[in-house]
Order: sequence, then structure tokens, then C-alpha cells
Amino acid sequence: MSLILQKLEIKKLNDRVLTQNVILQTLVDIIIDSGIISEEKLEIKIEKNIEKTQELLNSFDNETDFQENSEEVMGSMYFGPHGEA
Repeated sequence: MSLILQKLEIKKLNDRVLTQNVILQTLVDIIIDSGIISEEKLEIKIEKNIEKTQELLNSFDNETDFQENSEEVMGSMYFGPHGEA
């Protein structure tokens, strides 16, 4: 992929993140202003969700390590025909 295409893709991703941020912040303001939840309770819920997400991501990392190790072990085994040495 050329550098120009990479920069365009990064810009698109950046624009999407900024748009999501604006929408999320607007929704948070509406929820807090309407009294559905206090800012403190919302922060606690967000922190808990961040912790859960981090744990999930860590489990993916561990699974990837296991798969890489399994592939490394299997790759070192020879299953082909035995020939003359």
C-alpha cells in the first residue's frame, strides 16, 4: 500500500474516532443532565467496563501466545517421508 493510501486510511480512521467521540460525549451529557445517573456513578461504570475489556484483550494475547507456541512446536516436527541421509 502506498504512503498516500496509508495516510488516507489513517485520516478516515481518525475522522471516525472523532465522530464517535462527539456522539458519545453528547450522549453522556444528556444522560447526566437528565439525572439518569450521576457523573460519579457513570465514571465508576466506565472504569469497570475498561477493566473488563482489558481482561478480555489480555485473554486474547494469552490465546495468541498459545497458538504461536503450538504452531512453533508443530512446525518443528517432521511428518514427511523418510529418505536416505
